Amino acid sequence: MSGWGAFLVVCALCVAVFGFIRSDFFAWNPFGRPGDPGASDEAMALRARIAALEQQLLDAQTHTASTTSASTTAKVFSVYPFNAKNRIFIDIGTAQGVLVGDAVVGPGNVFIGRVAAVYANASEVMTIFDQNFSMSVRVGSGEVDGSLQGGVTPRVVYAYADKAQNIQTGDTIINADKAYPYGLVVGTVQSFQEDRSGSFFDSDVQTPYAIKDLRTVFIFPAQVGS
Repeated sequence: MSGWGAFLVVCALCVAVFGFIRSDFFAWNPFGRPGDPGASDEAMALRARIAALEQQLLDAQTHTASTTSASTTAKVFSVYPFNAKNRIFIDIGTAQGVLVGDAVVGPGNVFIGRVAAVYANASEVMTIFDQNFSMSVRVGSGEVDGSLQGGVTPRVVYAYADKAQNIQTGDTIINADKAYPYGLVVGTVQSFQEDRSGSFFDSDVQTPYAIKDLRTVFIFPAQVGS
């Protein structure tokens, strides 16, 4: 589960716990709430739901920890005053085992881009804001397949317009490229419309970060044979 997914689980857990406490407080009766035989069943169901959410949160935290432990930490060089978005440079390279094609991920398991060139102690990263970037993704709760196309405004192009009609603004976009860990968050759907050719549908992508604010990133080795 991605860092974004863990955040959603935490929110759901808070809502469930608050609802449980509120319902028990206002409905509590020291005489066993006569005339309301279903109340205890509802309380048990709420407790079961809370337990399930706690387990999902634990699973998410465990997955995030194991994913992070498999990565190498790097610092992002400053590009001030130009603040280019399509390329960034990091402070590790071949000496630290970095290879072309490795994934570059920001805090919260958010996909930033891939390594495009490697030097002894530095690497150049092609971000999703580069017009030459592309990657397979899935969108929304329906896990609609799409192709992420880089650019000043990255967009997702959907191959099957009839299925993509279910896409909603705010839906999460995750990585589905076999070269990288599944489920890394790319961003969210900002819009949904016919693409420029009129043959497909596409969505503009809203990222949960600004390139200029990146200071630390994590490098994940590309999967062998991808």
